[in-house]
Amino acid sequence: MNTSRLTAYAPVVVRIGMSLVFFYFSFSQFSDPSAWTGYVPQGVVALFGGNAVLLVLLNAWFELIFGLALFVGFQTRIAALLLALHLVGIAATIGISPVGVRDIGLAAATFSIFCAGADMLSLDRKFLAHQPAQVPNAR
Repeated sequence: MNTSRLTAYAPVVVRIGMSLVFFYFSFSQFSDPSAWTGYVPQGVVALFGGNAVLLVLLNAWFELIFGLALFVGFQTRIAALLLALHLVGIAATIGISPVGVRDIGLAAATFSIFCAGADMLSLDRKFLAHQPAQVPNAR
């Protein structure tokens, strides 16, 4: 099986897949913010006047806005870097646990989007770079 044409789609799949992860967690936080307050470090809660729900909602907005940017491929590298750093921060807070290790893996996938930059279906490629999207020829 010749997979050379599929290779061009790999960055698209990772970009859209990761954006769906951020959408899921964002919507979950919007729907029941109090269920997420236990994940907010107490030191951070203290900095914001003890309002953990507000921090969860701010986090939900962050993940929604940058997840949407990632989904459409707008400012792809900036969105991916911010989201990857965000996941590293979450993983560092959670520590070595199944969830923390998963988040490190998600951070690595998101960082790979930063490294790759705009893919062939991103808005960045279409409007900002003025480079035509190309699919490699099968050999």
